Amino acid sequence: MILDLDGAGGRGGRGPRLPWVLPLAAAAVALALIASVNAVPHETAVQETVAPARMETLANLPPAPKVNLTLPADVAVLTARAQYTGETGLLRPGAAVMTYRLRDSNDLVTVSPLPEAPPINMPSAAAAGGLTVHGNYAQAQSAIGAVPNAVRWTERGITYQISSRTLGPYSLAAIAELLR
Repeated sequence: MILDLDGAGGRGGRGPRLPWVLPLAAAAVALALIASVNAVPHETAVQETVAPARMETLANLPPAPKVNLTLPADVAVLTARAQYTGETGLLRPGAAVMTYRLRDSNDLVTVSPLPEAPPINMPSAAAAGGLTVHGNYAQAQSAIGAVPNAVRWTERGITYQISSRTLGPYSLAAIAELLR
């Protein structure tokens, strides 16, 4: 015996099929749901009173510190940019190490924020004529050989470093004053 499972046989058919009824019924249910949600009264008075307080709080916050300081285009040309973690290519927002070639001397200078470095604080026995960058005490690292000369300072809670293999600490501090 052969069974007709499709119901296309001469007897026992399900009647005419209406393929458009199911989508029409679904659309009607969705429309009724949207209409009923919009018909329910909403409490908007509470939201309106909270919004100005949040805006006042946001307006009174100090500006966020600038993580990446840059040299002006008339002073230096950006030659390389890498993520603080060493990644290159398409960089995520955040701390970036930037290398510049100075226009007047062709020296290379690397500028980087150091997010995990401790802040540079002026020691109590520091001389009055020490290095400063943007009015903040700066610490110099100077060596002969493979280690580059570097100057570190803390500004608005972020410690920065500028370094070069060819420039000394005082020259680096003068260039760091141009960073914005």
